[in-house]
Amino acid sequence: SSYCPTPAPQDNNKDNDCKSDDDDDDDTVIVLVSITMVLLVLCLIALIVAIWSVYRMKMYQ
Repeated sequence: SSYCPTPAPQDNNKDNDCKSDDDDDDDTVIVLVSITMVLLVLCLIALIVAIWSVYRMKMYQ
């Protein structure tokens, strides 16, 4: 979630990544979204490579 609480004073030596201890569900959602985004990007790259290969084969014929 985009809600970012004010860091507690004892958290100043750690990276403040807007997470509390009890939002494991949010972490799971973030991981799933990240995996989905990576898969989408890989599919997009594969599609572009396939189209480019077909285009290049037609050019050289």
